[in-house]
Amino acid sequence: MKWLLGLLLAAFVIYGCEEDKETPVEIELVSAPTRLPYTEDQFHSNGWDTTEVRFVVRLTGDIAGIDTVICGIYDDLGGKVDSFHLFDDGNQEYHWTNTNCEDERTNDSEAGDGLYTRTIRPARVITNYSGAQYQFRFKAMKGNSSVATAEHWAESWAPTYTFTDIELEPTIIPPCSDSLRVTLKLTRDSSDYVENVSLGFPACSGLHCVLGEFASVVG
Repeated sequence: MKWLLGLLLAAFVIYGCEEDKETPVEIELVSAPTRLPYTEDQFHSNGWDTTEVRFVVRLTGDIAGIDTVICGIYDDLGGKVDSFHLFDDGNQEYHWTNTNCEDERTNDSEAGDGLYTRTIRPARVITNYSGAQYQFRFKAMKGNSSVATAEHWAESWAPTYTFTDIELEPTIIPPCSDSLRVTLKLTRDSSDYVENVSLGFPACSGLHCVLGEFASVVG
């Protein structure tokens, strides 16, 4: 009888220890670009060129005590290029820019939902030609210790487009009270997205004077 009680006690202890084990933390990539634009529009931060990319990761498991998620950027030779921090702060806080590529705001949509976010400007730290490979190494941090890691690869790239045709109706720009129809036909990389097109001209001071911005219409 004693040996049976001993077995039951051992089973209880083992089962209890298994129940007390913490669920390992894991990093899931929710949104990460495969292309890193190396050009920046000098007139508008979100103009015709895509100058920013957004990273979103989800943490699962026992995430209590995790302070932040850090991502290091490495070239194809393994050399560290830069790093940035991701936060789950609901985009309410400004963070001091620790490195060259980080924006001050995280662009995180909701605080405390387990999604850690950061928008960066890769053109500030990557090479100025297409096809260079970069590795992003994510680490979930509790204090000074890394409790989970994940990796992602992306390549440098410049948005490419070609104006194949432009039509103005009428052909002479009328006064402001009249209407002007502008039709632009572009050949562009199929994986890129055109948010809007600006119509303007170079001013005498060298700045770009924008007459208007137009959303793209398919069809």
